Amino acid sequence: MSEMMMINAFRVHTSRYMKVASLTILAYDYAVTMDKEVRLMWGSKWGIARVLFCFSRYLPFVASVIYHYYVFALLPAPDDYVQCFPLYDSAMWLNVFSICAAEGLLILRTYAMWKCNRNILYGLLVFVGILLTVAFVLEVKAGYKLSYGPPPFSGVPGCYPIKSTDVLYMFFVMLVIFEFIILVLVLIQARVHSQRMSGVASGLSRSLYRDSVLYIVCLLFISTANVVIMSTIPVSAVILLLVWRLKISNKPVTL
Repeated sequence: MSEMMMINAFRVHTSRYMKVASLTILAYDYAVTMDKEVRLMWGSKWGIARVLFCFSRYLPFVASVIYHYYVFALLPAPDDYVQCFPLYDSAMWLNVFSICAAEGLLILRTYAMWKCNRNILYGLLVFVGILLTVAFVLEVKAGYKLSYGPPPFSGVPGCYPIKSTDVLYMFFVMLVIFEFIILVLVLIQARVHSQRMSGVASGLSRSLYRDSVLYIVCLLFISTANVVIMSTIPVSAVILLLVWRLKISNKPVTL
C-alpha cells in the first residue's frame, strides 16, 4: 500500500470512529439531562418554546441515524451512488433545522430579557430568515459540487465523497454573526439591570445574565471553531461538527 493510500485509509477510519463517538456523546448528554427535561418540559403546555425544544432535542438523533446509514451501509451495487445524495441532504437539512430551532430558543430568551420588545424579536427573526436562505443557497450549491466514487481501498462500506464542497462553512459564518448580535444584546441588558437593581434581586439578575453570557460565549466559540475547521476539512467530517454543535445548542432548556 502506497503512502497516500495509507493516509487516506487513516482519514477514513478516523472520521468514522469520530462519528460513532459523536453519537455516543449525544446519547450521553441526553441521558444525563433527561431528568431536567421531565421536570421542566413534560408537564408544560405546548407552545412555540416547547416545539422548538423538541426540534432541537430530537432531530439530531434522526439526522445521526440517517448519517450513520450514509457512512456505514452497504450499497446495493459497488458503483451505485444515487442514494448517497438524498441521504446526505436529509441529514444535513435536519441538522440545519435543529440548529435554527436552538437559535429560536435563544431568540425567545433574548426577547424576554428585553421585556418583550417586538423590535428586537422582529429583527432577530429576520436574521434567522436570512440564515435559512443562505443555508438553502449553499446546500444547492454544495449539491452540484458533491460527487461520490470508489474508496481508496476495498472493504469500505457507505458513501465515499471524492469531490467535496467548501461552501457549507458560510452557514456558520452567518451563525457567528447572529450569536455575536445576541451576545451584544444580552450584555446591554446586563449593564442596564446592574445599574437599576440592588440586594437579592441584583444577585439573581447577575446570576441570570452571567450564565446567559457564558452560554452564548461557548456557542460563539464552537461556531467560530466550526467556521475555521469546516473551511479546511473534507466534507466527510462536516456533519460530525454539526452534531457537536447541536449537543451544545440543547443547553438553553436543559440547564
